[in-house]
Amino acid sequence: MSPSTVLLLALCCAAPRWASAASPQTSPQTSPQAGPQAGPQTWRVSAGEVSYRLEHKFHLVEGRSRSVEGLLLIDDAGAKVMVRLPVKSFDSGNANRDAHMLEVVEGARYPFVVLKALVPAPALHLKDAPGAKLALTAELDFHGVKARRTITVAVTRRSPRQMTVTFAFPVSLEAHRVERPSLLFIKVKDAIQLSGTLRLEAKP
Repeated sequence: MSPSTVLLLALCCAAPRWASAASPQTSPQTSPQAGPQAGPQTWRVSAGEVSYRLEHKFHLVEGRSRSVEGLLLIDDAGAKVMVRLPVKSFDSGNANRDAHMLEVVEGARYPFVVLKALVPAPALHLKDAPGAKLALTAELDFHGVKARRTITVAVTRRSPRQMTVTFAFPVSLEAHRVERPSLLFIKVKDAIQLSGTLRLEAKP
């Protein structure tokens, strides 16, 4: 048998060993591509309205603002929310009353109301449950005072890239060091009701 024939037989017998040795190296390279993890999602408030309701023994005041800004960040661990709006944007239908309210809350010194919140549950509860009600651990920054609280919001999924969030909760003026306005020597109630509807759209 010639030397070339011996070499050819050796290569043929060794081929299965090469294949078995190569397969463990190619498997890890293709495995991650088979099931890529979804990245974080960012949603932005595209439209919305927030209102306050202030009660007096002889009077009821309601103001509304549509100057709402906000972001929602979702990942596998949960969600983070931040919403803010300028205090001067609230309109009660009476310019003099709005100017007085702006003085009471010191709008020039504290121009924004800011709400930050966390969703401790997995993000799937927020993304996939239609009409879900979620309890948020929130921090409200109003009149320069930050107060932590738990609020409940209702989430309605309109489409894969749109959702609507509604909320309502009371806010104590005294807890945020706001001096309660008086009418006929009678102060307004300490608790005002904040409520709103926000429409969010997913960023591409």
